[in-house]
Order: sequence, then C-alpha cells, then structure tokens
Amino acid sequence: MTSMPTFSNFSLKNYESLHWIFLLSVLIFLLALSSFHQIGAYNVETDFYGSYAPNVHKMLHGGKYYDEDHGPGYIFPLIILYLIIGDVFVAGKILTIISTVLFLLFTFLAIKSLFNSRYAFYTSLLLFVLLIPYSVLASTDMFFAFVVSLSVYLIFRKGDFCFKNMFWGGIVAGYAFMTRLNGTIIPLAIIFSLIFINSPQWSWRDKLKATGIFLLAMLIGSMPWYIMNLIYYGKFFVSGAHETLGASLLAGKSAQSANFAWGAEKEKIARQYHSLFALIFQNFPLIAKTVIANIPLYFRSLLSYLVGYPGFLFVAPGLLILLARANKAQLSFLTIPLFGFLIYSIVSFITRFYIYILGYVALFVVYFLFDNLLFRYSQSTQKKFFYLSRIIFIIILLFSLQKSKFLISKTIANEPRYIKKVAEILKENSNEDDLILARKPHLGYFSERKTELFPDVKNIKDLLEYVRAHNIRFVYYGIVESELRPSLSELKHPEELPSDFQLIYGSKTAKVFLYRIMR
Repeated sequence: MTSMPTFSNFSLKNYESLHWIFLLSVLIFLLALSSFHQIGAYNVETDFYGSYAPNVHKMLHGGKYYDEDHGPGYIFPLIILYLIIGDVFVAGKILTIISTVLFLLFTFLAIKSLFNSRYAFYTSLLLFVLLIPYSVLASTDMFFAFVVSLSVYLIFRKGDFCFKNMFWGGIVAGYAFMTRLNGTIIPLAIIFSLIFINSPQWSWRDKLKATGIFLLAMLIGSMPWYIMNLIYYGKFFVSGAHETLGASLLAGKSAQSANFAWGAEKEKIARQYHSLFALIFQNFPLIAKTVIANIPLYFRSLLSYLVGYPGFLFVAPGLLILLARANKAQLSFLTIPLFGFLIYSIVSFITRFYIYILGYVALFVVYFLFDNLLFRYSQSTQKKFFYLSRIIFIIILLFSLQKSKFLISKTIANEPRYIKKVAEILKENSNEDDLILARKPHLGYFSERKTELFPDVKNIKDLLEYVRAHNIRFVYYGIVESELRPSLSELKHPEELPSDFQLIYGSKTAKVFLYRIMR
C-alpha cells in the first residue's frame, strides 16, 4: 500500500491522540443533544416501548424474557443502567450514547490495525456525522453496531488472524448473536475468509482448529441466552425470528405496506415452518432470487439514504481501489459488510439495519480521498490533489452534517410528548385489565394497559363491531392511526360519532382522541 505524501508534520501518532479528544467531544455533544430528546418517537423507538422496556420491568420482577426476533443481549446492559439511573428511557438513551462512542473507538482501532491511524481518524470523523440521527435514540441499533465493531477489532487487532484473536473475537461475536440473530454475519464472514482467503496461509488442520475455536467461543458468548431458554421454556433455543423473516419474504412487496397484517402472516408462517432452517431450505430458490434482485436496489438505497450526496459519489471508486490494492487481511476485513449486506438483502430495506456497515462505507470514501492516487506524478500535482481531497472531504462533512441535523431535528419535533398526559387520563378512567386499541405501544406502556393493534376496518360501524367482539374498552386515534386508517377520520370529530363512543380526551391541536366504548 502506497504511503501518503508528507505535506504536513502531523504524524500518525498525532491522529491517535486527536481521536481520544474527538471521542470525548462526541460524548459531551451527545449528552447535550440527548436532553432535547424527551420521549421515544413513533418510528425506531416503537420496539423500545413495545418490547425492550417491558422486558426490563418483567425480568426485574421475576418474569420470563421473550422477544420474537432478538435475544437478551441488549436487555442486560439496559437493566444495569436502569438500576443506576432509575428511568428506563434515559437508560436507553445513555446506552446508545455509550455505544456510539465505543463504536467509533473500535472502528478506529480496527482500521488502524489494518491500514493506518490517518484513515482511521477521518473514517471515524465522517462516520460520526452520519450517525448523529441514530446516536441518542433508545434502540438496539447502536449497541449492536458497537458489539460487532468490538468483535471485528478483536479478530483483526494485530492485522491478521491468530488463534487467540479467534477466541476473544468469537466470545463477542456470540454476544452479538445474542443481541440480534443477524450476528451470524461474523462467523459466516470469518469462516469464509479462513477457507477462501486464508490470510496467515494456514493448513487445513489450522483452519479447522481456528473455526472450532471461534464457534466454541461464540457458544460461550451467547450461553446466557441458552441457559435462560432452558430455565424458562425447557429448550436450548427459542426464537420466532423465522416468522418475521417468512412473513416479509413470502409476502413480497406487500410486507412494506403500513397496512400489512404482520400478526396474521406470522401466525401462518409459524404453522407452516417450525424453524429458520426449514424456512430457508424450503424456499432457497426464492431467497436466492430475492437477494439477487435486491442487491443493486439496496446498494443504491444504502448510498442515497445513509450516505447521501456528495459522499456517495466516492464510495464505489474507493471500494474498487481498495479491492485492487488490499492484502489478504484487508480482504478478510471486507467480508463482514459483504455478508451483512447479503443477509439484509432478504428482507425489506430499513436504513438502521445497515448502521454497522457505515464504518466500512465511510472508509471507502476516505480511502479514495486520502490515498496517494497520484504517486507517479510530480510533487506539485500530488500537492494539488492533497489539498483538493481535503476540501472535498470538508464539503462532504458539511452536506452530511446538514442531512443529519435535519433527520434528528425531525425526530425530536415529532416526539409524542403529549402521550404521558393522555396516559394519566387513561389510568384514571380505566381498570388494569382494560384493553386499548392503538397502532403503537406508547400509550399502553405509559398507562400500564394492554394494547391491541388497530384492525384494518373500513368504517366506524365495522370498528365498533370489532372492539365489541374483542372486548376492547378504549380506542385511541392519534397521528399514526390517522395516517394508516384515514377511512376512520370520523374519530377526529366526536360530535359525529354514535353514542357508543364516549370522548375521554381530545386535542385537535395534537390530533389525538381517546374514547371509551360504552357497554
């Protein structure tokens, strides 16, 4: 790999020191930013109120942990922070902030091990700007990205594979799997690298030994989940992830619709397939066809939505140049985003799933701009490119910062802060066993009432028949319900409704209405 022209006295050691100052600044900035984010919004943080926060309370009171799609890897640190802080949402925000800083740290360290600290610093800088919209949200996204980056760093920390790295990287990879099942990207990528890239030129015996060490370490890292499953359910592995995958895969484009009946589709998948392996085996041609069709589409989406203009212009050129010059260890490093991207190409494109891949994408941009592409030309030409590349990088940072500012501002502006007031009113006017009908879990969480999802009904008459048939006592019609069920817009006008609907709370300013169903 060609060295950079030395037009400054800034050494590689200086970049390491500067990065620690940068991380401290990031921590302070995110703590300040998080103070403006007071309640989880209706998009990314829906799962927090629907699953993670309830699981925290349930486990602390001796209940069983269960999540359809994920293991308890995120819940464990969330419980610890909750016990320290006393507020589960604040604990979720703090966990995300810490994870963001650690993600930046271990991305820096991994790139430094395989390339140099200059690439690592500028990659970390660009990565942070791209991460701002996700860096204070109460969700698993940043925590999963951090755990993946830690595992990758441990595997490549000496710039190459070794048995010791396989063990410690495997331990953390197991924890990543316990956090999200798509943590399987790490063993898939590493085993593929051992077989086909084989950076240390190991014999087949060494390859098998390294694979065994890695898989054993993964088993150890994810063992708490299996023990919990055995205690609670009498089975080693319990997950309904194949139901979500099957519902998304077999329903095709209709699964991307807001009206898609996930519950009904997942029940259908559960009856037909009993495991993820059965689902994949019986639908392998469809899965392969889906992935092939989604690769170009999702790559464009990844560049457009996560990177944005003008940064995305330099991703593909940087990747191609890197591939042309990469050694075997660097090629092995690049298999992580490759397998992650292929796995995600099975389901609908959701930007936050690709967050941990952003570190690699940022590296491609930095590699193109900061590598000495013109090393054969005169010193004068090199110098011009040196300064031009830095000007372009600053422009990319400014555009990315503007985009990130817009996204995080939009999230904060759309927070349903009024929901706590509505929840208090609901608690005062209901019993603990009363059911409420809503599209999001926020109201049910804050009011400590069970939520039933809004059905796909066409008019008020059908809605009334549905709630009576399911013994639902309260109907909540807010912004999300209004968007997804516009045919029920009469719920915005209490005076036009039958006497069966008694208005408990209404705000035309906040566009929220809560009704009691009269018996």
